[in-house]
Amino acid sequence: NSTKNYPVRMVFITNPTPENITAQVAFSVTKKRFKKAVDRNFIKRQMREAYRLNRNNILTDLQQSYAVLFIYLHHQTGNYSVLEAAIKKCLHDLATFDKQEMK
Repeated sequence: NSTKNYPVRMVFITNPTPENITAQVAFSVTKKRFKKAVDRNFIKRQMREAYRLNRNNILTDLQQSYAVLFIYLHHQTGNYSVLEAAIKKCLHDLATFDKQEMK
């Protein structure tokens, strides 16, 4: 399953080996759009920080364990507030999906 909130796309699956972890998370920035590793690492750092600040608010009520991948779609480094809002919306979509699955 996936959801897209520009400039981030989130792809997730239920984790087949449920542990005490609610989500395993990875972040990806394409080398095709960002040739310099410095730029890719900067964007991934921003995405990790946005996830870290918002994960406890949304992911505490999950009933299943998930493997989640965040993919950066834009071709330029963007504003952090836009990136944070997109990740927050993706996490909200994941929580909504989890509630619908459990019904």
